[in-house]
Amino acid sequence: MIDTNLTGIFILSKHMAKSMMKHNRGKIVNISCIRSKIFRPNMAEYAASKAAVVALTSAMALDLAAYNIQVNSVAPGFTYTAMTAKSFDDPKIREFSEGIIPVGRIAKAEDIANTVLFLLSEMADYINGETIFVDGAYRISK
Repeated sequence: MIDTNLTGIFILSKHMAKSMMKHNRGKIVNISCIRSKIFRPNMAEYAASKAAVVALTSAMALDLAAYNIQVNSVAPGFTYTAMTAKSFDDPKIREFSEGIIPVGRIAKAEDIANTVLFLLSEMADYINGETIFVDGAYRISK
């Protein structure tokens, strides 16, 4: 889990940053998770790996700022994907999940993708070292 969720991001970001440094510009968007801040039992390794992505994002943002490279991350909350469909297609699980999310719905993949696209756009040129939680206000309701 650490290899996939942290080491893979670190290696990819490190190599992409080298190329971006030559051009004196670039953007990196990492994917974390609400589990980097809100925990459940039996998720220590996953939570640690996603929290480390948040720390890596902030540290790399500082290291690369002088090269006009912004590094940010997105932390999705409950999101309907092929991987979560089995759970969220169960009416009881879906109703419970939607009931604890203040906006009242589970995120669509497009909700996450649109946030990544924003961070990659010129509109986000002054955002650096941040983690944006795309969770329908779930994190702040806890």
